[in-house]
Amino acid sequence: MKIKVGDKVYDGKDEPVMVILKQKEKKLIADMSPKSTKYCMYPDKEYWTKDDCRNIKAWIEDA
Repeated sequence: MKIKVGDKVYDGKDEPVMVILKQKEKKLIADMSPKSTKYCMYPDKEYWTKDDCRNIKAWIEDA
């Protein structure tokens, strides 16, 4: 398992990593497509611009 925080990726093979999930997050992960391998959480904003969405997508794809 790998965890990405900001721009740093931590690999469970090299150091202990842990994800602490809420019940809602467990449900969302359980409902993911079998082909999906990434789940992302980011700060909540009242309004997301197209640039915000592009930046989040690029951040996810960079892992």
